[in-house]
Parts: sequence; structure tokens; C-alpha cells
Amino acid sequence: MEGHQSFFIRVKHIARALGAVLFPLFCLGCGQEGRLVCETCLLTLESRPVFLCPVCHRHGVRGQCCSLCASQSFLSSVCALFPYDEKDLGSAILRFAKYHSAQSLFSVFEPMIHHFSAHNAWFLSEIDCLMPVPLHAKRLRERGFNQSVSLATILSFSTRIPLVLGLKRTRNTPHQALLSRAKRKENIREAFCVVEPALVSGKNIIVIDDIYTTGSTMQECAKVLKKTGAREVRGFTIARG
Repeated sequence: MEGHQSFFIRVKHIARALGAVLFPLFCLGCGQEGRLVCETCLLTLESRPVFLCPVCHRHGVRGQCCSLCASQSFLSSVCALFPYDEKDLGSAILRFAKYHSAQSLFSVFEPMIHHFSAHNAWFLSEIDCLMPVPLHAKRLRERGFNQSVSLATILSFSTRIPLVLGLKRTRNTPHQALLSRAKRKENIREAFCVVEPALVSGKNIIVIDDIYTTGSTMQECAKVLKKTGAREVRGFTIARG
């Protein structure tokens, strides 16, 4: 048995070394060979929270839904760690991790999330649980992981707020990024359901996703949660698209 284990360990190391030669890694920030994010570039990442109204997206101190939009939103407030910018390192990391199945790369956001939770405790106050936006089972098999769960796990560890997989995706919808604002809302309509009402009823919940663009996905999740009895639903994402 030990001989077999030793053999497989050697094969694993050989495969890893061969992969490094055939497919070398280059830093997403500076292009230096060796890692996807080098130590120097890693130090440049910082939390620049964006608080915005969930509907009109007007920036505000606490990201609360403004009075004019309150009747149109199931979300009470939304916050993102930083604004999305194609040229920004944080955005490049988010994009690469999501579309290249690099789940471990999400760990670079951990210091930023810890910093956010330490300096914005008010946004996390009176929250009963964190709920990541779910992927459809087919999409989950294709990607191999749910990026929203990865991010929610980090935030849960930082805040000690329980992570609850209380939402389920009922339809395998096309990628939102490929659609217009109007079509995004229609695409995601009735695409979610609550797994168990007892997980939601009377709870204050933060829905977690990777990026907030039009807000259609998060609003649809919040709608289902509110209709199932949630008291309040806030939104938290890594980037504001």
C-alpha cells in the first residue's frame, strides 16, 4: 500500500513539474513568470468599497435603496469590494478565476474581504446568514465549482456568519454577460427557488455573487427570498460592473 501511495505521489509531482514547463504561469498584473499573481502585485490589491442603490445604482454612503426606488427593489442595499475595470488587477483575477476554473485564485480576495468586514461591521450587522447565488447543476459540472460559494465561504470565515445553501437554480439560463439589460431581467425570471422555507423565514440575509452589473440576478434571488418570508435581503459582491 505504501509503495502504491509513493508511486502516485511521484506521478503527481512529475505531472505538476511537466505542466509548469508546458504551460508556464504568468502574473496577471505584471507578466512575471512563475505565478498568476506575484507577491509584488498581490500587495497592490486593496478594498475600495462601492455602496449603491440596488435599482438606480446611485452611489451612497451605505448603499441603501433610495426612496424613489424602494418600491421597485427586493434588495435593501448593495455593496461591492471594488469597481470593475478591465485594466484593473482585481477585475483580471476575478475574470480569470471564473472562466478558467481557477478556484484557488479566489483566495487572493481573502485579505480584502477581511479588511472590508473589519471596517464595515455596520453592513454585516444583524445578518442571520449568507446565501451564495447558485449555479445550475449542469453549469456547476462544467465549471467544477461555484465562485459565489467560494466568496461566501471566505466572508463567512471572516465574520462567523453562517453560510447557508438555501437557494436552488431551477433553469440553466444563458450567461448574463452576453445579454442586454432588458434581456438579462427576462432571462433570469423565475430561475430560482428556496430549498427549505425554514432556512429563510424571518431571516436577515446577505446574497453573495461575484459581480453586480444590472442587478437582475441578485434581485431575482432577493424576490424569491422575500416572498418566502425573509425579513431583509442585502447584496454583497466582489466587483461592481
